[in-house]
Amino acid sequence: AYLRVWPDWSLETLTGHCSGLDTILAEWIEIDPGSQTATWLSEAGSDAALQDLKRASPTLGLELVALLPLPPAEPGDASVLDSPASRARIVSALSSKIGTGVYAGLCLYPRQAGPEHLPGLRALLREMTAALPSGVRSCLVTDAEGALWRDGRLVQAVDSVVLRAFREPRSDTRPGPLAPQAWFETLLEDAAAATGPEKLRVALGSFAVMWSGSAAE
Repeated sequence: AYLRVWPDWSLETLTGHCSGLDTILAEWIEIDPGSQTATWLSEAGSDAALQDLKRASPTLGLELVALLPLPPAEPGDASVLDSPASRARIVSALSSKIGTGVYAGLCLYPRQAGPEHLPGLRALLREMTAALPSGVRSCLVTDAEGALWRDGRLVQAVDSVVLRAFREPRSDTRPGPLAPQAWFETLLEDAAAATGPEKLRVALGSFAVMWSGSAAE
Protein backbone atom coordinates (compact mmCIF):
# COMPACT_ATOMS: atom_id res chain seq x y z
CA ALA A 1 0.00 0.00 0.00
CA TYR A 2 1.16 3.54 -0.78
CA LEU A 3 0.14 6.12 1.78
CA ARG A 4 0.42 9.86 1.60
CA VAL A 5 0.45 11.74 4.89
CA TRP A 6 -2.92 11.53 6.57
CA PRO A 7 -3.92 12.98 9.91
CA ASP A 8 -1.61 11.11 12.27
CA TRP A 9 -4.44 9.48 14.20
CA SER A 10 -5.92 7.90 11.07
CA LEU A 11 -3.03 5.43 10.83
CA GLU A 12 -4.58 3.69 13.82
CA THR A 13 -7.33 2.42 11.51
CA LEU A 14 -4.72 0.39 9.61
CA THR A 15 -3.68 -1.65 12.62
CA GLY A 16 -6.50 -4.16 12.25
CA HIS A 17 -5.85 -4.65 8.55
CA CYS A 18 -2.08 -4.96 8.37
CA SER A 19 -2.25 -8.75 8.33
CA GLY A 20 -3.36 -8.44 4.70
CA LEU A 21 -0.42 -6.20 3.76
CA ASP A 22 3.26 -7.02 3.53
CA THR A 23 4.59 -3.52 2.80
CA ILE A 24 3.52 0.09 3.26
CA LEU A 25 5.28 2.91 1.42
CA ALA A 26 4.74 6.07 3.45
CA GLU A 27 5.15 9.39 1.63
CA TRP A 28 6.09 11.24 4.80
CA ILE A 29 9.27 13.22 4.00
CA GLU A 30 10.02 16.20 1.79
CA ILE A 31 13.50 17.32 0.79
CA ASP A 32 14.21 21.03 0.37
CA PRO A 33 16.70 21.11 -2.53
CA GLY A 34 17.78 24.64 -1.59
CA SER A 35 18.80 23.92 1.99
CA GLN A 36 19.36 20.17 1.42
CA THR A 37 17.30 19.32 4.49
CA ALA A 38 14.60 16.67 4.97
CA THR A 39 11.49 17.33 7.04
CA TRP A 40 8.60 15.19 8.22
CA LEU A 41 5.27 16.03 6.59
CA SER A 42 3.17 14.63 9.44
CA GLU A 43 1.13 16.82 11.76
CA ALA A 44 3.39 15.84 14.64
CA GLY A 45 6.52 16.72 12.70
CA SER A 46 7.89 13.24 13.37
CA ASP A 47 7.41 9.59 12.45
CA ALA A 48 5.91 8.67 15.83
CA ALA A 49 2.68 7.39 14.22
CA LEU A 50 4.64 5.17 11.84
CA GLN A 51 6.71 3.78 14.69
CA ASP A 52 3.49 3.02 16.60
CA LEU A 53 2.16 1.22 13.53
CA LYS A 54 5.34 -0.85 13.30
CA ARG A 55 5.16 -1.82 16.96
CA ALA A 56 1.55 -2.92 16.48
CA SER A 57 2.42 -4.90 13.32
CA PRO A 58 6.06 -5.99 13.69
CA THR A 59 6.08 -8.12 10.52
CA LEU A 60 4.96 -5.20 8.35
CA GLY A 61 7.59 -3.80 6.01
CA LEU A 62 7.66 0.00 6.24
CA GLU A 63 9.39 2.03 3.54
CA LEU A 64 9.78 5.80 3.64
CA VAL A 65 9.12 7.87 0.53
CA ALA A 66 10.91 11.21 0.27
CA LEU A 67 9.55 13.84 -2.10
CA LEU A 68 12.21 15.79 -3.99
CA PRO A 69 10.76 18.81 -5.85
CA LEU A 70 13.32 19.94 -8.40
CA PRO A 71 13.19 23.55 -9.58
CA PRO A 72 14.09 24.08 -13.25
CA ALA A 73 17.67 25.23 -13.76
CA GLU A 74 18.22 28.46 -15.67
CA PRO A 75 19.94 28.05 -19.05
CA GLY A 76 23.65 27.56 -18.44
CA ASP A 77 23.20 26.99 -14.70
CA ALA A 78 23.98 23.70 -12.96
CA SER A 79 21.35 21.70 -11.11
CA VAL A 80 21.69 21.70 -7.33
CA LEU A 81 22.20 17.94 -7.58
CA ASP A 82 25.39 18.44 -9.60
CA SER A 83 27.17 19.53 -6.41
CA PRO A 84 28.75 16.61 -4.49
CA ALA A 85 28.49 18.64 -1.27
CA SER A 86 24.75 19.27 -1.81
CA ARG A 87 24.13 15.60 -2.54
CA ALA A 88 26.08 14.60 0.56
CA ARG A 89 23.90 16.86 2.72
CA ILE A 90 20.73 15.35 1.23
CA VAL A 91 21.99 11.81 1.83
CA SER A 92 22.95 12.71 5.40
CA ALA A 93 19.51 14.23 6.04
CA LEU A 94 17.78 11.10 4.72
CA SER A 95 20.08 8.81 6.67
CA SER A 96 19.09 10.56 9.89
CA LYS A 97 15.43 9.69 9.16
CA ILE A 98 15.99 6.08 8.12
CA GLY A 99 18.47 5.10 10.83
CA THR A 100 15.95 4.13 13.50
CA GLY A 101 15.77 0.42 12.64
CA VAL A 102 12.06 0.73 11.84
CA TYR A 103 12.27 0.97 8.07
CA ALA A 104 12.92 -1.67 5.43
CA GLY A 105 13.42 0.78 2.58
CA LEU A 106 13.91 4.35 1.43
CA CYS A 107 12.35 5.62 -1.79
CA LEU A 108 13.07 8.86 -3.61
CA TYR A 109 10.26 10.52 -5.56
CA PRO A 110 11.69 13.30 -7.76
CA ARG A 111 9.13 15.83 -8.97
CA GLN A 112 9.48 18.05 -12.06
CA ALA A 113 12.75 16.35 -13.01
CA GLY A 114 14.06 17.56 -16.35
CA PRO A 115 17.01 16.49 -18.51
CA GLU A 116 19.25 18.97 -16.68
CA HIS A 117 18.68 17.09 -13.42
CA LEU A 118 19.50 13.58 -14.65
CA PRO A 119 23.30 13.50 -14.09
CA GLY A 120 22.98 14.71 -10.51
CA LEU A 121 19.95 12.53 -9.83
CA ARG A 122 21.81 9.42 -10.98
CA ALA A 123 24.68 10.28 -8.63
CA LEU A 124 22.32 11.03 -5.74
CA LEU A 125 20.56 7.68 -6.08
CA ARG A 126 23.88 5.81 -6.21
CA GLU A 127 25.15 7.61 -3.13
CA MET A 128 21.85 7.18 -1.26
CA THR A 129 21.81 3.44 -1.97
CA ALA A 130 25.42 3.06 -0.85
CA ALA A 131 24.73 4.89 2.42
CA LEU A 132 21.76 2.76 3.50
CA PRO A 133 22.19 0.30 6.37
CA SER A 134 22.53 -3.37 5.47
CA GLY A 135 19.17 -4.89 4.60
CA VAL A 136 17.48 -1.56 3.81
CA ARG A 137 16.40 -1.33 0.16
CA SER A 138 16.42 1.72 -2.09
CA CYS A 139 13.85 2.56 -4.71
CA LEU A 140 12.86 5.22 -7.21
CA VAL A 141 9.22 6.33 -7.41
CA THR A 142 8.28 7.57 -10.86
CA ASP A 143 5.19 8.59 -12.78
CA ALA A 144 4.00 6.49 -15.70
CA GLU A 145 4.08 9.38 -18.13
CA GLY A 146 7.50 10.60 -16.98
CA ALA A 147 10.84 9.59 -18.42
CA LEU A 148 12.72 8.46 -15.29
CA TRP A 149 11.86 4.76 -15.50
CA ARG A 150 13.25 4.71 -19.03
CA ASP A 151 16.70 5.87 -17.87
CA GLY A 152 18.88 2.78 -17.44
CA ARG A 153 21.42 4.48 -15.18
CA LEU A 154 18.72 5.63 -12.77
CA VAL A 155 17.26 2.12 -12.66
CA GLN A 156 20.70 0.63 -12.10
CA ALA A 157 21.29 2.91 -9.09
CA VAL A 158 18.41 1.50 -7.01
CA ASP A 159 17.09 -1.86 -5.84
CA SER A 160 13.61 -1.33 -7.30
CA VAL A 161 11.41 1.07 -9.25
CA VAL A 162 7.88 1.93 -8.10
CA LEU A 163 5.90 2.84 -11.21
CA ARG A 164 2.75 4.87 -10.60
CA ALA A 165 0.77 3.10 -13.31
CA PHE A 166 -2.09 5.56 -13.66
CA ARG A 167 -2.83 9.06 -14.85
CA GLU A 168 -3.73 11.74 -12.33
CA PRO A 169 -6.48 13.87 -13.86
CA ARG A 170 -5.94 17.61 -14.22
CA SER A 171 -8.69 20.20 -14.04
CA ASP A 172 -9.10 20.08 -17.83
CA THR A 173 -9.06 16.25 -18.11
CA ARG A 174 -12.20 14.71 -19.58
CA PRO A 175 -13.97 12.05 -17.48
CA GLY A 176 -12.48 8.60 -17.97
CA PRO A 177 -10.48 5.77 -16.40
CA LEU A 178 -7.24 6.39 -14.50
CA ALA A 179 -5.52 3.60 -16.46
CA PRO A 180 -7.22 2.62 -19.74
CA GLN A 181 -6.67 -1.09 -20.39
CA ALA A 182 -4.71 -0.83 -23.64
CA TRP A 183 -2.55 2.00 -22.25
CA PHE A 184 -1.92 0.02 -19.05
CA GLU A 185 -0.89 -3.17 -20.87
CA THR A 186 1.51 -1.27 -23.14
CA LEU A 187 2.96 0.58 -20.14
CA LEU A 188 3.66 -2.67 -18.27
CA GLU A 189 5.35 -4.25 -21.27
CA ASP A 190 7.53 -1.19 -21.84
CA ALA A 191 8.36 -0.77 -18.15
CA ALA A 192 9.28 -4.45 -17.67
CA ALA A 193 11.58 -4.23 -20.67
CA ALA A 194 13.18 -0.99 -19.41
CA THR A 195 13.67 -1.90 -15.74
CA GLY A 196 13.64 -5.69 -15.76
CA PRO A 197 10.69 -7.47 -14.16
CA GLU A 198 12.72 -8.24 -11.02
CA LYS A 199 13.01 -4.52 -10.21
CA LEU A 200 9.56 -3.34 -11.23
CA ARG A 201 6.89 -2.62 -8.61
CA VAL A 202 3.56 -1.49 -10.03
CA ALA A 203 1.46 1.01 -8.06
CA LEU A 204 -2.23 1.00 -8.97
CA GLY A 205 -4.33 4.12 -8.52
CA SER A 206 -7.02 3.48 -5.92
CA PHE A 207 -8.92 6.73 -5.71
CA ALA A 208 -11.83 8.46 -7.36
CA VAL A 209 -12.22 11.81 -9.07
CA MET A 210 -15.40 13.86 -9.19
CA TRP A 211 -16.18 15.94 -12.24
CA SER A 212 -18.28 19.06 -11.92
CA GLY A 213 -19.48 19.88 -15.41
CA SER A 214 -16.38 19.31 -17.52
CA ALA A 215 -13.74 19.99 -14.86
CA ALA A 216 -12.13 17.46 -12.51
CA GLU A 217 -12.26 18.33 -8.82
